[in-house]
Order: sequence, then C-alpha cells, then structure tokens
Amino acid sequence: MVTEKTCKGPCGRTLDVGEFHWKSKRKGTRQARCKDCMRDYGHSHYVANADQYKERANLRLSSLRTENRKLVKDYLLTNPCGKCQESNPKVLTISVTSAEINNLATPALQARLAVSSVLCRNCQASQD
Repeated sequence: MVTEKTCKGPCGRTLDVGEFHWKSKRKGTRQARCKDCMRDYGHSHYVANADQYKERANLRLSSLRTENRKLVKDYLLTNPCGKCQESNPKVLTISVTSAEINNLATPALQARLAVSSVLCRNCQASQD
C-alpha cells in the first residue's frame, strides 16, 4: 500500500497520503493536491470571486425571506386567534420571532409554525 504521495499543486512536496483528501473512498484514490494546497486554492478562489458568492447568497436569502413571509401570512389567514377566534390577519400575532421568519429554512419554519400559538392583540394584551 502506498504511504507517500507527491503533491501536484504549487508546493510539490512529498507527503504522507493522509495529507490528501479522498477523491473516491470506494476506489481508494486521493486528490492530486495536498490539503494545504487545496485550502489555499479554495481561499484564493473565494477572494477572487467574493462578489459572486455574496450575490448568490443574498439572492437565496431574499427568496427565502419572501417565501417564509408568504408562508406566515397564509398561516395567519387560515388560523384565527386561539382565544376569541378573531380572523383578521392584521390584528393577529404569532409566537414566532421575526429572526426565525427571516432566517429559518422553510421546512424548519413550517415545523415551528405547527407548534406556535396565534393570538389577536387584544387577547395578547390581556394575557400579559
């Protein structure tokens, strides 16, 4: 069994095979570049393309927030106040924070909504 391998990256060092990530565990093959060279490559690629990465992340987050807000609005339209059965969504509040609405993945938010309580503002004020 091979115990050493030469890096095909910029360093060109001969290293123990444990210093190379797996390419295919099933086939028993390792990457051509060592972990250090791959880390440096990944960092330099991110720095060179940071605007694209950030734009993609912002687009994903924006669409997630839009989808989650619609989900909460639809939930409030179909679930009246738990005490007085008020159904006007403009006066209903939910026990889910805005941070959860803005940042949770949609399936996680659906699970959170399933265990949340809906109250109108009057019932919530009388509860406090």
